Amino acid sequence: MSQQRRYKVYFTPLVDVDSNTYGNEIDVSDRIDISGIGNVKRGIDSSDYSVGLFYFSDITVNGFNFNGYFNSPGDSRSIFSVTRDRCKVRVVMENITISREGGRVTDAVGVETITFKGLINEEGTRANPEDDKITFKVLALDSVLRTTKIAPGSIANGSLASTALFRIFNTPRVTSILVLLQANLNPDYDLIIEAAEAFDNMTIKAAIDILLLAANSVAYVNDANEIIVTSRDEKADQPVFNLYGKSDIHSRENIVTLNNYNEGFHRTFTSINVGGEVVGDNNLAETYGYRNLGVVAEFLTTPEAKLVVGAIILEEFKTPRIELTVTVPTRDVLNINPLDRVSINYPLRVKPPDGKFLPVVGATAIGDSSMPLPSKFGSISILPRLAFKVLEVLHSARDFLTTLKLRQTNDFVFDTPNNCIVGFAIVGAAEICAGGVACDTYNPSVIGAAQVGCTEVA
Repeated sequence: MSQQRRYKVYFTPLVDVDSNTYGNEIDVSDRIDISGIGNVKRGIDSSDYSVGLFYFSDITVNGFNFNGYFNSPGDSRSIFSVTRDRCKVRVVMENITISREGGRVTDAVGVETITFKGLINEEGTRANPEDDKITFKVLALDSVLRTTKIAPGSIANGSLASTALFRIFNTPRVTSILVLLQANLNPDYDLIIEAAEAFDNMTIKAAIDILLLAANSVAYVNDANEIIVTSRDEKADQPVFNLYGKSDIHSRENIVTLNNYNEGFHRTFTSINVGGEVVGDNNLAETYGYRNLGVVAEFLTTPEAKLVVGAIILEEFKTPRIELTVTVPTRDVLNINPLDRVSINYPLRVKPPDGKFLPVVGATAIGDSSMPLPSKFGSISILPRLAFKVLEVLHSARDFLTTLKLRQTNDFVFDTPNNCIVGFAIVGAAEICAGGVACDTYNPSVIGAAQVGCTEVA
């Protein structure tokens, strides 16, 4: 039995533009150059110096237009009867389990995992009759929000943000593509809209950008095409995905590369200005510098409402948190999404002195020539007690690798107990400060970590 992977592509064309009615889904995988799909990305707050919403990347799809299969409407050979614009596109990765007997394939079962959903943008479609190839620009499903305007009077003064969001999304142009349910709209701070006319004639994308920032929330489209509005908090109801570096003691490594490690200062703000009302933290400004974020919120008119919004945003971004990117095999993260929880065990490489071995059995002291402490190599060490959430997921259709952008969820590196763990295994009594007091000997045996400078372990 063996495993193979492949990408498949499906088109669902419009059959009636006026009523926004779609036809049947068509498997066009055999007419698509999969190597030309490139990277599929979705994320939140994932651009440096930005605080944004969930977004999906746009992709380019290269097709083989033999016999006019993808031609414009009017050609009877084309699968498009009225328009290519806003045709639904679904790109999935399929895991195939192949069974063999006597060297022959006896069964092949494919399991699809949704990777990307989008809409063809006719403005970006280009055909080359010399080699019968065609290029489609495919915008993410949420692209319909960029081209749909909010009708004046759609929102009433005094509406809650959750009600306003429902009214903003509830247009046929959107609901013919996305599923809208009031129960799925749960902003972190369900603020009151004081001046609803501020949203008149705005695009939906522009409106939700400013409204959800004020509500300290994000919006995204799930695999069921449902619009979800939620807080920025990590998903506590989802299992933690464990990542392991190359020096993992149990050889569980699944990290291909770890890059772009930083302390998160680019997304740290110690002052929030909401429509002229400023909320700040002077102590943090002294520590991290004065970092101001201006928030446009014309739908708020009273100073009290603006100050509350400023305080909520400040609490979210007032301290730096570690950010980094890790690349892993796509097969390991088929179902991972932004805001999912991640743990990283990325230890330093431990090497015993020449002629010695690990673990150390018995008591050891710093400077002990018979049982010296091991040497440790590597520039970065990340312990699994640090909690991370996913900011961005980037799938590469070419090499079946996925890059995750992660952000620390607890405020400080040492805001968890037992902050004196070094990280290598000691079996027996660990004697750290021979001849000293309090921490001369640690008993019973320490399995998994040496304790340095601790008088008590919880």
